[in-house]
Parts: sequence; structure tokens; C-alpha cells
Amino acid sequence: MGTFTLISFGFYVGMNALVPVWLQRTPEEGGYGFSLKQNAAFTFCHWIGILVVQIVGHYYNDRLPLALARRFNHGAWKPEYRLQVLWIPSLILNPIGLGLFGATLQYHLHYMVLALAVFIVTIGSLASVPVTVNYVVECFTRYPAEAGIVIGAYRIVYGLTISFYIDPWVAAVDVGWVYGMMAFFAIFSFLFVMLLMWKGHAIREWQLASVASSEEGVQVEDGISEKGTVEHDGEKMKV
Repeated sequence: MGTFTLISFGFYVGMNALVPVWLQRTPEEGGYGFSLKQNAAFTFCHWIGILVVQIVGHYYNDRLPLALARRFNHGAWKPEYRLQVLWIPSLILNPIGLGLFGATLQYHLHYMVLALAVFIVTIGSLASVPVTVNYVVECFTRYPAEAGIVIGAYRIVYGLTISFYIDPWVAAVDVGWVYGMMAFFAIFSFLFVMLLMWKGHAIREWQLASVASSEEGVQVEDGISEKGTVEHDGEKMKV
């Protein structure tokens, strides 16, 4: 999950940090010659994407996993059900947005195409944040703060370091393939999510007994309240 978060959200941070650079470069340098005011106005595509993520996530992030638990596991909860939410944003939207972003810069398409790409990547990347954090916290219920901090570090570490090597990367393969490669890396990183969907329970069994705890087995009732048992240090606990 850390590797997926590193790549999925890291590319968004890296793209977000470099968008002003591409916008303010002159057309001769492959940019759009934006002024500071135009550059600031361009950020509305981020804000609109964030708004969409908030609305969709509010109605979708819990309802789908709870519905899966009721339909396929007689209402018994598994943390891996949360990951099913990621198919559309992480496997489809994020790679498409990154590829479109690279193609726009490579062929110097209209800046509105660039805005569309940023909008798509914003949705694809940010939609994964609450899902991954909740999943990790549910896998380490004794240490929710520590788990959240670790997954948060994964989110920002790649984005903060990408500026150190993006220029040599562009010089080596051109800007289009830089973001095209990011799109393929995003698809590759989703394989780890698929592995957790498939064998998440078995992988969680590898934890040390001192940290082993999850919400698996909690009984979901009416999609709202939960009661039953939780795995904790290899024992069942009533909740």
C-alpha cells in the first residue's frame, strides 16, 4: 500500500509543483507564457477537482464497501472491501490524466486540455487518499496515529523529491514520455492494490503479534452500525 501511495499521490504532488513552471515558460520553451494572475486562475481546475472528489467520496467511499460486505460476506467486514473503490480513480482516471498531461506539453495543445488533464489527475489521485489511510488504519487498529503518519509520509516523499531529477528525465526522453511513463507506473502500482484485494487477509497474518489488529469480522448492520468481533493480538474481541 505504501508503494501505491508513493506513486499514485506522489505524481500528483510532482505535477502540481511543476505546472506553474510549464505555464509561465515562453511558447518558444514549450510553455504558455502565462502571467502570475493567469497562473493563479489556472488553479481553479484543482479546486473543482477537489470539490468533485469530496462529493463523490462522501456518497461512494463507504456505501460500496458496505454493500460488498453485505452481499458477499453475510455482512462481515473485511478491510480489503475499501480498496474496491479505487478501480476507477486509480486504474483509469489517474493514468489517463497523466498521459493527457504529457501529450499536451509534448504537442503544445491548448491550455484548456492541460487544465482537463490536471482536473482528471486531481480526482484520480486525491480519491485514493481517504481510502488508503482508512485501510491502513483498519489494519493497525492499535496504532492508528502511527499508521496514518507513515502513509502520509509515503504520500509526500516522492512529490518533494521529483523536482531534483525531473529536468534530466525530460532531457532524456522528452516531456511527453516523462508523464507517459508516470501513467504506466501508476498502472503498475495498482497491481499492489489488486494483490491486497486478493490476499490481503493472508498478508496481514504476517504482522508481529504485538501490532496485529484489524477490524475484520465486524458485523455490518443496515450499512450504518457495526457490531461483532475484531481480531486483536490473535484473539477475538467484542465491539
